[in-house]
Amino acid sequence: MSAPSTVPAASPLVVVRREFETLIRPPDPLVLEVPTPHGPEPVDLALLARRLPRLEREFSDAVWRILIEHVRSKGGVWVVAAVGLATSALWSVADRVSRGRPFGRRREELEAELVAAFVAELHAVDVTPPNVLGRMWASVYRVGQRWRYSAKRDLAQLTGTCEAHTRPEAEGHPETPLAALVRAGLITAVEAELIAATRLDRRPLHEVADRLGVAFRTAQRRRRRAESVAVAWLRKEISG
Repeated sequence: MSAPSTVPAASPLVVVRREFETLIRPPDPLVLEVPTPHGPEPVDLALLARRLPRLEREFSDAVWRILIEHVRSKGGVWVVAAVGLATSALWSVADRVSRGRPFGRRREELEAELVAAFVAELHAVDVTPPNVLGRMWASVYRVGQRWRYSAKRDLAQLTGTCEAHTRPEAEGHPETPLAALVRAGLITAVEAELIAATRLDRRPLHEVADRLGVAFRTAQRRRRRAESVAVAWLRKEISG
């Protein structure tokens, strides 16, 4: 997967992705062994990186549990492997946070914050409940929201902007429910990005699907299902 066109050539996520691609390159690629009913099976990380958005939840959780175990017990290349596999999810957070903001040139700082937050989650997340990646994504998203508030505050101090414009986003902000739905395991990070990018940013579905590595028809189906879940969840929240 290539970086979004708006990302600097040497941004933290681009650097991590390049390091990851070096690890999975022949002739001696890094291989992850995942437990199956028939015993441990080697998984090609290059193939896994391409299929990650389309993995079944159970298999995704199995992959992330093993990866996190390696990160915690071995560190080193496994940290790079874990962050490298998550670059698509982390780019989606960075895009959401920096979208249409005048501090977009600080994107490298934002990406560094997100990478650090994700690494911290690799060491802190409880891997027992399902939706391991989704829960880490939601935590990193909250870090991104706090960074956005801090950047807006700094900008206000430099420009004399009214302080009312630097308040944290209200709980009713449309992206906040999406993060809550991902954290609860009701939709995936990919589905949240499909909704946010197409409904909030008004970007074509085929373009977003291609960036996420999801077939167009699959993206249509997953967005429709996720939106139905979101509507039901919001109705329940409103009715108390």
